[in-house]
Amino acid sequence: FNEINYSIIALYEFSKVLQEYQNQHHLFGDKVNYDLRRGAVISRYSYKKAQEQRQNESSYIKNIFQQVDAIITPTTPTTAPNIQADTK
Repeated sequence: FNEINYSIIALYEFSKVLQEYQNQHHLFGDKVNYDLRRGAVISRYSYKKAQEQRQNESSYIKNIFQQVDAIITPTTPTTAPNIQADTK
């Protein structure tokens, strides 16, 4: 899922849920107040576009899983070390 779309949706919804408290800055810490301000400036249009993108991405992933049984990806951020032939 696209991180930008995720942020738009999360911040917009966060702002809407806590809308009645947005002028009561003393209730929250700096990070929450910052996120509330960020969410408040997101337009309804941007929010709807992000939801559409999320739906498209979800449909794409569902389509992939109709064609395969599993997707195999690395489980560690680095490659495994070389195995030495002689362990002495």
